[in-house]
Amino acid sequence: NGAAKCGIRLGPTIKSLILANNNDLSVSMVFAVAVILRFLTPASSTNAAANHLCQRRMEGAKQEQQRGVYLGWLDFVDGDSSSDTTTTTTVTYADGLRYNLSEGWYEFKCNCPIRATLSDEMMTLPGALSKLDAQNQLRECKEVVRSYLLHPLGGDLHALLLEGENVEENTRRKVDTFVDAVSTLYARMVGGGDGSSISVLLREMAENRHVYINGFATSCACLTQEE
Repeated sequence: NGAAKCGIRLGPTIKSLILANNNDLSVSMVFAVAVILRFLTPASSTNAAANHLCQRRMEGAKQEQQRGVYLGWLDFVDGDSSSDTTTTTTVTYADGLRYNLSEGWYEFKCNCPIRATLSDEMMTLPGALSKLDAQNQLRECKEVVRSYLLHPLGGDLHALLLEGENVEENTRRKVDTFVDAVSTLYARMVGGGDGSSISVLLREMAENRHVYINGFATSCACLTQEE
């Protein structure tokens, strides 16, 4: 399950960094988590960046969701498809899922349950992400991201806040900052336009552009100030 990989692979490091010192996490960790959420976001009418997927494939995806399979979309690169491949072959990978690089789509599964705090509704993570217009509903986006990061089957960071009112204020602040930063970067990734592709965001960080004054080591607080 891709959603659980965040908690398994990144969760221990995130928790250690939050508890280790007074510094916020870096934008590189924010990027890693936002990319996972981007991969687990189904193509839908609210995803401006997914509009290049043909309507026929989108209609087929609705039927596939009934068996827990979602349709994701790949970024454009330099105004073209996300791949330079000349083949139109649809390839089968793990557990019977498929992808097609030339057409710019892939299938994935995810059953991570989350609770959307504002509506108090239980749904799968992809279901919640598909309903978001992340750029224009940043508050709702933050609620979904927080629910995912704290869930044992997601980011698995719930232990950081288990003590309730006894949690150190600095720990709570760093968790909040991290959630806000992930939400901001994720909203860019799904927002469409020239600045939304993952490759563009990586170049901005690698070249110390815009808010990324220290490159990949820049504090993630810079992304909360973008709002």
